[in-house]
Amino acid sequence: MYYTCSEGVKKCGYFKWALKDGKCHCGFDPIELVSKTENNKGRRFLKCKKAYKPCKFFEWAD
Repeated sequence: MYYTCSEGVKKCGYFKWALKDGKCHCGFDPIELVSKTENNKGRRFLKCKKAYKPCKFFEWAD
């Protein structure tokens, strides 16, 4: 499942995968971290909690 802009992705560019049962692609609960990058400093995001070979799940928390 995913979410898109009602105008379509080509019009506004919004696309977001929906969490299936609140889990990442591996089936685990994702962890919430805080970005330290210049462009997104302080912004919270979710990612796979596995330290070794995590899936590519990523989602902004806001």
